[in-house]
This record gives sequence, C-alpha cells and structure tokens, in this order.
Amino acid sequence: KSNNIRVTIDKSFAPPCFATAYRFVLKQNKQNYYNVFPLTYFSEGNFKWFLINQADQDKISVGSYLYLKNSTNPALDTQFKVLDIESKSANFLNDSNYQPAGVYFKIKVSSSILPSVFTYTGNSTRTTVSNVLTSYYSVAENAIFYGTGLNNMSTGNNNLYSVTTSIAARPSVDARFYVEIDSTGATDTFQYYVMVDGKGKIKISNLPIPIAPNVDITLTYSGTILNSTFSSYNVTLSCKIRFATSTGHKVGDYWVVNCRADSNPNNVPIIVNIFGGTFGFTSGGTAYATLPGWNVNSLNNSDRPIYPGAILKFTAKYSATGTEISKQFISSGTYPNIEEWFIEDGAWTSA
Repeated sequence: KSNNIRVTIDKSFAPPCFATAYRFVLKQNKQNYYNVFPLTYFSEGNFKWFLINQADQDKISVGSYLYLKNSTNPALDTQFKVLDIESKSANFLNDSNYQPAGVYFKIKVSSSILPSVFTYTGNSTRTTVSNVLTSYYSVAENAIFYGTGLNNMSTGNNNLYSVTTSIAARPSVDARFYVEIDSTGATDTFQYYVMVDGKGKIKISNLPIPIAPNVDITLTYSGTILNSTFSSYNVTLSCKIRFATSTGHKVGDYWVVNCRADSNPNNVPIIVNIFGGTFGFTSGGTAYATLPGWNVNSLNNSDRPIYPGAILKFTAKYSATGTEISKQFISSGTYPNIEEWFIEDGAWTSA
C-alpha cells in the first residue's frame, strides 16, 4: 500500500550553490469524468428528477456538479448541482404521470433546455369477427439496421420467404433472421442465426460477403419446432439477403429481417410466432383496432419510432370479470417501431 517513484537527475543539471536537497512536486493530472445517460426525467415544480441505471449511481454524489449535454445544444456548458440522489418507489411524485421505481438524481434546471418528452396515448379494443386471416402471403420484410457503421445490406430475391414443414396441415411459421458483421478485412465476413419458436437457432459464423455487389445469399434454418398444437414437427425456413459492398462494415453491427408466413394450403392459418406462441383461426378469429394517435398519418399504415427513455405502459382488462393487469417498461434505445422495441429491448421475455 505504497507509491514509489524513481528519478534520474541528469548530471549536466547544476544546482545552485545554496541548495542542499532536491524536492519533487507531483502534480495530479486532470481527473477523469463520467458520462451518465439518464433514461427519462420528471418535473417537480422547478426541479427535475432524472431516472438513471443503477450501475451509474456511484458516478454521482450529492453536492457534485453535472454538465448537461444534448444533441439540440451541444455547446451547452452549464453546471448543475446534484441536490439529491436516492432510490424511489413507483409514482413517488403522486401526480397524474407514472414514474417507475428506480434510482433518481435531482437538479434544478429549466425545461426549455431539456430534450422533449414524447407521449403517445390510446386504447385498443379486441373484437371477435369471422373469416380473419384466411388468405395472406409470405414475405421477408425489408432489413432493419442496428449499428453505427455502413448500412448497405438489404433483403434479396423480391422479399420472398419460404416455409416447408413435415406435416400436411402445416402451420404458418414466422421467423426473425439476424445478420451480424463478425470480422473486417480484405473481405468482411458475417454470421447469422434465426429466432423462431421462442429460441435462437443455429449460428453460422465467418461467412464471406461476396465481392460482386448485390449477390443474393440464402439464409436457411432446418430443425424441429415444438408447440402445444402439433407437439413437434420438422420445418425448413429460408430467405435471401444481399450486400452492396464486401468491405467497409463495422464489427458488431447487425440487421434483422422479419419473415411473415403465408396461410397454409388447407386454409387453416395456425400461426407460430417467433416467441414460440401459437394462435389459430377456423371459422372466426380476433381483430385489433388501430391505436388512436399512434400512426403518423391518417391511413394508419405507418409507424412511430420509440425513443430512449420512453415509458410504455400496457393495461389489459378482461371485460367478463373486469380484471385488469398492467405492465410498465422503459425503452433503453431508439427503435423504428413498437414491435422492434418489444423484441430488441427484451420486453417479450418478461411480458
């Protein structure tokens, strides 16, 4: 538990004649600073409570100062004193807004210099109707990119998605293919796996990206799926992707391709979704009303993105008994739509 320093004094250095000893002064370098990324904030009069990850708690202390940085005003260099930091229970402000339980710090700051908080509200009603989902077509949707590097992978072969199974009255199987850059060099390589039946299947690594641009690459999964309806059956799923260039990518960046299955030949569209659940329709089915205010246009055919810190609260009420169940989540990143948030943020594992 000691510090040591070894010093060599060049003999060409002549001390003044009155000197009897050397004294060395060690000057501390500028201290490190920490970045803290609050998830969201709530107002209490002129004060703001910022929700943070518990891992960031030790980076902040009461009485210390923080510099606020944001994308809308990167030059902002104002200090704010931390007035309090503590673990709070849900709805600790007792107002009309929902506050999740967690670790918060408190500062006094004007709302005008803080990023906007986006709020979407609406209700969705379930109704029973007939002849729902009795004829639809398979599709490999356009690729969605997650990363900071070069985004030049797309879904190939006219967005075709193929499903074959070992049973005649085959169920329709949805899948989610992941394609991740795993090395870079003269030719970049990728790995891929597929999420189906609630699990990640096969991981094939170090596949070279073709040097020729926009050449279709087939992604395939063949294996056994288990569910309560069919017990077990063999399935083969495939879609195609393509890269515009074979180099210039960043390791760790990845794309997802959501594949939606078609109705089966016997017109019994029993869906096996990527989470492993099933739901089927015979003479009737279920339809869900569009969430009011969620779509960005009047045609209800577009999505709103989910931003970091967004609080998503879901409440289900069973009309027969009045039983109501609620669940809250906080988004940790930016996602193009609510389905991507549900999957990528891991909400489905605790839903």
